[in-house]
Amino acid sequence: MFNGKTNIVTSAADCCGKPQPGRSPGNSIRTRRCKEYIMVSQSRFTILFAAAAITALGAVVSTASANMIQNGDFSVTASAYLSGWTTTYPTVYGGLGVQGPGSAGGMAPGPSDNVFPPASVTSGQQHFAYLQGGLVSPTSATLSPASLSQSFATAVGGNYLVTFYAAQCGYDATQGHADIYAQLQVQVTDSNNNVLATANSNTGGGLTINANSWTANTFNFTADTTSTILTFADAPNSAPGETVDFTAVEVSTAPVPEPAALGLLAIGGGLGLLIHKRRRVI
Repeated sequence: MFNGKTNIVTSAADCCGKPQPGRSPGNSIRTRRCKEYIMVSQSRFTILFAAAAITALGAVVSTASANMIQNGDFSVTASAYLSGWTTTYPTVYGGLGVQGPGSAGGMAPGPSDNVFPPASVTSGQQHFAYLQGGLVSPTSATLSPASLSQSFATAVGGNYLVTFYAAQCGYDATQGHADIYAQLQVQVTDSNNNVLATANSNTGGGLTINANSWTANTFNFTADTTSTILTFADAPNSAPGETVDFTAVEVSTAPVPEPAALGLLAIGGGLGLLIHKRRRVI
């Protein structure tokens, strides 16, 4: 406020000026208020700084790319619902395909061919791919696997997440057959045919696939070339002639926080701890 003669400043700088006459600096009301003002200002700054760091970190953590797999729910009608996928058929017997509303062939997981995945799994399309391994020759007992694969672009050193739903379909025990089920193997390879990750439904293989029901599975890999291949196939010890099903296939970048965002969060937290200690000393 200015009255023409005296300029009285009520800012933080004036608060931190000389103590009032007759009072020692340690007991000055003005000095104590100044310290409180500084602490409150610093606390507010720290809160805002930490909040900004947390916001930046949250934005980094939540950032994930869209699905890199084409027709991962097998709902595209072109190419018999296998658009985007490369097929490998068994030498003898067996086969592969897609089943669901509006499509034919294959076996659904369960005693009925009408047991489709729930809409929540397949975005309402309820289609799924099936693999039925065969034999390498009519007189051999060696498995000739069926497979579906797809190539997609990746960044060298990038971390990726694979997710899908799968189920087993074996002999119907109600008809006097033994419950023999097919096994699934999912493999990721680079453009030089080097294996980056392998997961299968055998014991200890990393995948969980239940008979006659859909189970979610997920695993990670790190790319080392600009093109990567995802392959679904019968596992080596799968029962020939039996069927394994899968759908809702997705590959996306794994949401990993950047070091810069973590550093901002650490700095904000450190300032808060330092000011908290100063408030206790003053």
